[in-house]
Formats: sequence, C-alpha cells, structure tokens
Amino acid sequence: MFRALLLLCSAGLLWIFVTASSAQTGPWMRAPGQSFVSASTEIASSERNWTSIYAEYGVSARNTLTVELGSDLRHTEEFWLGWQVPLTPEKWQHRVSLTALLGARQSGSHRYPMYGVGLNWGRGFGAGVLPWGGWMSAEGRYLTMHESMIIDPYSIPGIDPMTLPDARHFPVTHFSKLDVTFGLHATEQTMLINQLRFYKPDNDDLSSRLATSVVHDMGLMDLELGATFPLKDEGDPRLMLGSWFEF
Repeated sequence: MFRALLLLCSAGLLWIFVTASSAQTGPWMRAPGQSFVSASTEIASSERNWTSIYAEYGVSARNTLTVELGSDLRHTEEFWLGWQVPLTPEKWQHRVSLTALLGARQSGSHRYPMYGVGLNWGRGFGAGVLPWGGWMSAEGRYLTMHESMIIDPYSIPGIDPMTLPDARHFPVTHFSKLDVTFGLHATEQTMLINQLRFYKPDNDDLSSRLATSVVHDMGLMDLELGATFPLKDEGDPRLMLGSWFEF
C-alpha cells in the first residue's frame, strides 16, 4: 500500500509540475508559481541502488513546498514533505533558510513515521569571482524516526486487553545529515558539482561519501552524470544518473 502511495504521489507530482532556469536547491526560495523537479538514481554493484524524485514549488515569496520520494525498488521506500521559509533577507549575499519536515519510511512490513528540521546556508558567486559563476551551500537535517509496532490486544489468546499497560511501542531513532555542495559553471551550459555527504545515526558510526557530477543544459532539461565514492571502507562506488527540470 505504501509503495502504491509512492507511485501515485510520483505520478501526481509529475503531472502537476509538467502541466504547470541553472538549478540551485538549498536555502534559495522558489519564486511564486515556479517549480523545480529532479529525478535521479544511484546504481551500485552490490545492488544497493536508490532512486529518488525531489520537487520544489514556490507557494509565495517566503514559502516553498518540498516533496521527496525515494526507493530502493525492492523493500524500502521513503516519503518527505517539507515547508521552507527564509531566515535572511533576499538581498543578502549569504542566504539561510529553515525547513520543517514530516515523512514516513516503509521497510518490508515495518512502517516508521518520521519528522525533523533542516537548516540551510548558501551563497552564490558571480562572474567577477568565477568565469561563469557558481555557488556553495550546506544543508543540515536532524531527523527523528519512530518504529510503530501496533499490537491488537484482542488477538492475544488468554490476555485481558484491559490489563495491558500499553498496546503501542515506539522505539525512537535520531539521525543527522549534512550535505556540503560546491557548484561551478564550467561553461554557460555545463556545471561541475562536488558534494560531501555525511550521515550519523545516534547509535552508529559516521558515514561519509563524495559525490561528483557533470550537469549539462539540454534545453528542455538538465542531464546529470556522475558517481559517488565512500570516504571510508563503508560501501561501493555508485554510478549516478539524473535529470533536472525548471518551469
């Protein structure tokens, strides 16, 4: 059911946005009525692949709606809904924004409600600093996940439901994420992007990866080709393919 919801949301998002100019996610707000959609997949030799759709929509000058859908196309799916507001004036060179997040994860038969907060910083570099300009950004998130194990007390033989102290158990996991990105316009149509990705669950070690890619403006869309590499012995390199749309 959750997978069907993901597919339905994906189709709905694509229909809304397609029937509705260089891309910069992070602290930058979308103009009212403007949209950004990216679709990407990371392919690993260990079959630990990940496919995602990310979308932004400018609700107003100070409010941007974000939607994220992700899946390994096997037994794990994620959905995130976010609301982003600016913390600095639009004319400032250094931009900061705050994002409130609400989501869910399904892994096999287990479902996990999630919520969190994101803090984003970024600044652009004009042609006076770099030949065709560029940008740098940092996006941090602190997320909480509850494992919802719902027990039907009437299904337990020989147990009086009224004697059960609690029919629900919610183990909690906290984890932090930080993405640091440097983008450079190599030409008017081509961007080079390097991104450091850090991920730290409360009960596990820090994970870190480097993602590097080339993005080329094809007119109707931007196409991305790159790879991600573990910075420690914690996984396989992955091929990264993606496309960006703005309208």
